Amino acid sequence: QEIDINYAATVEGVLIPGEWVEALVDAHIALRIKPTGARRGAMDVADEGKDKNCFAAATGVVVDHVEEWSGKGIDVFASTQRSFDIADALGITEWLFDSDGVGADVRGNSRVINEQRATAGQVEHVIQAFRGSGGGKDPLAEDVPGRKNEDFFMNYKAQACWNLRRRAYKTYRAVKFGDAFDPDEIISLDREALSRPTPTAPHGVLGSVKMELKQPTYVKNTLGKIVVDKAPPGMAQAAASVKSPNKFDAIMILFARAHRPAMLVSEETLRMV
Repeated sequence: QEIDINYAATVEGVLIPGEWVEALVDAHIALRIKPTGARRGAMDVADEGKDKNCFAAATGVVVDHVEEWSGKGIDVFASTQRSFDIADALGITEWLFDSDGVGADVRGNSRVINEQRATAGQVEHVIQAFRGSGGGKDPLAEDVPGRKNEDFFMNYKAQACWNLRRRAYKTYRAVKFGDAFDPDEIISLDREALSRPTPTAPHGVLGSVKMELKQPTYVKNTLGKIVVDKAPPGMAQAAASVKSPNKFDAIMILFARAHRPAMLVSEETLRMV
């Protein structure tokens, strides 16, 4: 089944099986590839409840920064500003954000922050929206051979999650079995970078990143479309009590495509274009 690239028939219910996740650690080193491509980031947005915000960054296919913080006691504007600050520290000027729900506020906040940056002579960030609840990309194409995207995915979140699953699978096959691969279609977790201590993660985040990548599950609804669930296998009934996999979400968004137009820059910059 795996040889035939039948992704849905590998491990039923688990989006990214644990064995695949383990193969992602330093995959770029194991496969002897040099990461190429833009430095970019993605923000998963939380409100002031128990959920957390997360900003993930990568160089090409190598994830090398994942930072999480609580939204408790601060508003979305403060979290948006923090994402700008993280991006600045990492040398990133383009990033995506989850625009569903409370994330919708990031759009207006980003424009205000960019206008302040323009006035101060700082580099503005190009920020684009990821709408997981929206329709998928290329609805008539077949991300899964034999099934049109519009017939296979419930929404864009499901399609983006499946894209991450596909990357993980291809990486696993390349690392473990020597399968041929496209260097732009895998994903690697930088062990050294993700193991560095941070103020909120004294032992680094690699362990929690791996755990969250293994957490989401998928099911097919009554229409036969893929729906992604945050609950791990056997815990569907307790989904409300399961910690939201914010690191997974940020990484998933990081490897997705933005819904255009959403280039949130200042009015002054727009006039200059």
